[in-house]
Amino acid sequence: MIILFASFVILYLYFTYRVNNKNVFSFAMILGAISLVQVIGLAISTGTWQIEIDIRTVIIIAACLIAFLIGEQLAKHTRFRMSSHRKTNSNGFSYSEYVYTIKPYVIGLMSVISLVTLVLTYRYDVSVLSRAGYSGNILNILTFIKSAYNKFDTKLDTGTILTMLQIVDKAFAYICFYSFYNNRIVDKRYAKKKCLIPCFIYLVRVLLLSITRTGLIRLLIAIIVLIAFAQFTNSRGKTDFKFNRSAIRISVLLFLFLIFLFCFQQSLRRNENISDTILIYLCGSIVALNFYITEGVGSTSGFETFNILFESLRKRGFSVPNTEVVYPYAYWKSNFGITGTNVYTAIKPYMHDYGVLGAIFLYFLIAFIYRKAFDSCLRNNYIARRVAFASFVFPIFMLQYSDQFLNEVVQFSPIIHIFIIYLFSKFTVHTKPIKRTADSALTLGAL
Repeated sequence: MIILFASFVILYLYFTYRVNNKNVFSFAMILGAISLVQVIGLAISTGTWQIEIDIRTVIIIAACLIAFLIGEQLAKHTRFRMSSHRKTNSNGFSYSEYVYTIKPYVIGLMSVISLVTLVLTYRYDVSVLSRAGYSGNILNILTFIKSAYNKFDTKLDTGTILTMLQIVDKAFAYICFYSFYNNRIVDKRYAKKKCLIPCFIYLVRVLLLSITRTGLIRLLIAIIVLIAFAQFTNSRGKTDFKFNRSAIRISVLLFLFLIFLFCFQQSLRRNENISDTILIYLCGSIVALNFYITEGVGSTSGFETFNILFESLRKRGFSVPNTEVVYPYAYWKSNFGITGTNVYTAIKPYMHDYGVLGAIFLYFLIAFIYRKAFDSCLRNNYIARRVAFASFVFPIFMLQYSDQFLNEVVQFSPIIHIFIIYLFSKFTVHTKPIKRTADSALTLGAL
């Protein structure tokens, strides 16, 4: 059955590649590539895990991936009318030359705020470790902060001030990075390295102090998307978005190193064999989904989607359905003992709440929404829109592991994020047009 699954994924990638005019920058291509990694993990696991993937699991995953591709293509070919004042290329996307400048005193002030946020976050992590019985130091934060946080039945409140500071810190770091990279393409005179100071401080906070290690992956994804916007929408950007080969190699090696480091850390914490830990994070979600579809393992009571939104509404006195956030573990035999995971892909909560057809439709809808939003960002020069999109594109990359869309994006918190991004871009960023001779316009036919 793994061979059948692998054959479908390879055909899916090839068909998607052809449909997108041989351009690899497509959300369907990204989802297919992630599925291919999972298939490779499943193939490796056959010598370690005693599992068998059911045909029903393969069919449901295949149907969701096809629905995702259809949703993206439909969104791609139903375009909005262009505003007459925007300069566009022959395909309707804007390539007006703009630089985004930020006053030095604003960068200095925000750097101080970022440092304050870093210190307060460190103190919060130390307090969580202390309450859980660990000593408070960087090594323990890196190793035990997640398990310490999970020891408490109720979610520990970071406090309104620290929460808002973290949102502000993230928003300004993203704006600074996009401003720097865009200006570097358009006119290097405006690419001030001091813009990277808040970015570096934010990176330190995410790398060392995040409760969840996915924070670093989210940051990496956001950087890739922001670079894509800068490349796509400037006439000096590369026309087919082929990154410098060295940059690609460095990014891939960095990503693989981070995955290995994370898996090594988890294997130490959970006292598991590291090869089992790596395979669990690569393809364990598919195995767990298979157990759910075939045996009902991991079933819960109540709604599994919108749980954060429903929790917020209940706190405000609304009568909403009960939600179940913590999934039971699915276990299976391994050559190294018993292993398992409680990550079931996004398909599982969608199936649980809305059935198989509901899960397929949600994959279609998510692809449609994100592609529309992406194209909308390409067609205008608003830095706030591009930064907001990069901040919330993470769920696309996580669909084959967990639901981040209905449980994280569709709630109140992103509204605050977007509002702060808008305020910063409105009052601290100066947008300046750069006049160019009509040399070479950016061609985006592959999109």
